[in-house]
Parts: sequence; C-alpha cells; structure tokens
Amino acid sequence: MAASIVLANEQRVAVGKKSLTGSDTAIYNLAGSKDATGAALYGYFFNDVTAGSNGGFSDTVQFDEVTGLGSEIGVNLISSLKSQ
Repeated sequence: MAASIVLANEQRVAVGKKSLTGSDTAIYNLAGSKDATGAALYGYFFNDVTAGSNGGFSDTVQFDEVTGLGSEIGVNLISSLKSQ
C-alpha cells in the first residue's frame, strides 16, 4: 500500500498537485465509494480476502482485522489517488 501512495504522490507532484496528506482517509473513502448507479466500488480498488484467520480473527467481506482492506489493485488505486 505504501508503494502505491508513493507512486500516486509522484504523479500528483508531476502535474503540479500537492502530495496527499492523511492518505489513509483518502484510501478508506475510496473503499467505501459508489459509482453513479450506487454500486460499491470496493472491488475496483481492492482484492478482498474472505477466507482464513490468524487464530484470533477471521476474514470477512471487505475490511477485517486479518487482511485490512485486502490487497490493492494498484493501477486503479493509484489513478484515483492521483486525481483527487
């Protein structure tokens, strides 16, 4: 995730935008965003891991204590963070 934020910030600076601050807020906002029809965009930005556990917690749909938001789909996440 950190590498995606760095890449997004590099692209933002290259087009005259400021680096993201509070990037965690931007990422969680994207995770909860919806398209014009109201459909969730979570799967556009993240690969959700829904099976498994770490002994104390189990994976669930979207955010959970085991995998967080899941693994990012870098190209989509970076593009959206760049344009914010």
